[in-house]
This record gives sequence, C-alpha cells and structure tokens, in this order.
Amino acid sequence: SHFPSCMIQSHRSTRVSEKVGGAEGTKHDDDFTEMEKKVDTTSRAVMDIMTKTTEYLQPNPGER
Repeated sequence: SHFPSCMIQSHRSTRVSEKVGGAEGTKHDDDFTEMEKKVDTTSRAVMDIMTKTTEYLQPNPGER
C-alpha cells in the first residue's frame, strides 16, 4: 500500500542526485508538475487517514 509514496521518494532522490552531480535532469512540463503536486497531496492525505484510523481502532488508554 506504500508503493506510490516509495515511487515519489525515489523520483525526488533522483532529482537531488542529479542536482548534486551537476547533471541537468529531466525537464517536466506544467501538467506533470501539477500532477506531481496533486499526487503528493493525495499521498499525505492517505497517510494521515491511515494513521488516524489506526489511532481510532487502537486508542491509547492513557489519553482518555
């Protein structure tokens, strides 16, 4: 279930290493950049929902 976020992280790591290594990297069009932002936002929302669902289903008795 974490496959998309791993792909995103891998993509970012590649871009960072390209910048550090002096390679120019791949140019992305505006549609791709906008889609990437939406994927990042969706990924964060899904992870937040998963965390909150776990907390709801397995509440911490000390917080009652």
